[in-house]
Amino acid sequence: MKNFTVKLCAILLALTLLFMFVFFVFLPRETESNYTTLKEWPEFSFESLFSGKYFKAISDYFSDTIYGRDTFVDFETKINALYGLEEEEKLITLKPEESDPEQEQSTEEETSVETESSDIVSDSTSDYSEEAPESSFISEESEPTVSTESEESSKPEDTEPEQGGGLAEISGSILIIGNRAMEIYYGSENGAIRYANILNSFAEGLDDSVNVYSMVIPKSSAYYLGQATQEKYQKLAIRNKNNIDTISETLTDKVIDVNIYDILGRHANEEIYARTDHHWTALGAYYASSVFADKAGVAFDDISEFEEVRREGYLGTYYYVYSSKDNNSVLQQNPEDFLSYIPDASYSVEYYSSKGFFNGAISESKLSEHNGFFFEISDKKVGSWYSTFILGDTYCVKATTECKNGRKLLIIKDSYGNALAPFMVEGFEEIYVVDGRKYTKNLKETINEFGITDVLFAECTFSAVGSDYLNALEELCK
Repeated sequence: MKNFTVKLCAILLALTLLFMFVFFVFLPRETESNYTTLKEWPEFSFESLFSGKYFKAISDYFSDTIYGRDTFVDFETKINALYGLEEEEKLITLKPEESDPEQEQSTEEETSVETESSDIVSDSTSDYSEEAPESSFISEESEPTVSTESEESSKPEDTEPEQGGGLAEISGSILIIGNRAMEIYYGSENGAIRYANILNSFAEGLDDSVNVYSMVIPKSSAYYLGQATQEKYQKLAIRNKNNIDTISETLTDKVIDVNIYDILGRHANEEIYARTDHHWTALGAYYASSVFADKAGVAFDDISEFEEVRREGYLGTYYYVYSSKDNNSVLQQNPEDFLSYIPDASYSVEYYSSKGFFNGAISESKLSEHNGFFFEISDKKVGSWYSTFILGDTYCVKATTECKNGRKLLIIKDSYGNALAPFMVEGFEEIYVVDGRKYTKNLKETINEFGITDVLFAECTFSAVGSDYLNALEELCK
């Protein structure tokens, strides 16, 4: 009996090793991942060989590109969830190499917030469900007092995936409350003033026939930090509003302020921000677009005129890029729906290099499958579904509509602005969309070349006060 047991164990061990050998060596290696940029095969050098780094890099390559990599990571997260309940609030502090290696990140301990708790509309309820989220919305009537930093502390990151859906607005720390993740936003008074002054100078140098608009988009923390049980987090909810108000007060009459803070707050119990991603949703972009259309005096369709496309099982950047590093299972167990709204109006779209409208439009044969503004992102790349809108930050976009009012719109945006264009097709003859972090041609030259009548700057608060984005914007606006 003993010999049989020994032989059985030896056979099982041999079969296990054989299976692992076949699995690791012969099954196709993964070439893409929702979680990370997969390691590549290292370049050989004698220095890396003798230091041991060469073989370590080979080991990392095989570990990183193993067949079914993402499935194993998901499975690990599920196993860790079996250890018990997680904390009600979980703060993930980003390391410098995970955000911007050139800039220091702020933490809540470094930020002085002087405000009375009565200034914050908060609710410590434990119901954080998608159907009935609580909001910490601060109305225009509420004017909390906040001390602001003398230096910029919310820094955007410039690095993003090649195919769009970039992480340019992620900065600082991620707070998970219930099944919702959001960024801790610290803001910058100086950055807000600088942003407004760049737009003021730009508008001053344009002909009076060109309208300039500023739409600064709050981060989700502006509305949902009231769910936090710790008062130090609740107090930070006012930072978005504080910077947006500073921008509004600093803008001159040459720039039309499209302040969307209140309208988003009134709809905060709807799906206007993703719970698992650092972006807003198409529904949030719709409400913001309605304010812009009113300011611009152009036609605008009700949401009922759009075809709603709802994809289930969405897990965005908060899970795939950051919380997965802590094996956070709350987001994994609470995926959300991803929304798109397809306009009923007819229009055509051309895509160009992200650097500018030159060298001709990119041929359809070289583009991924798409329908106008909307690209088909596979289920395997669920973490990149936000790239559904104009394929993220990959291209400059020109849309021609059936509207005949002589109005031509230029949108300068970060990735938040990607979701705006579909709602503009009834109001403008032509729509041009460029990313302020990538576009290289002077904006005044662009306006003259295409006969632009309306210029909309649309970016989230992180970008609007961040030095990298402001440097790029300043260069474009010369």
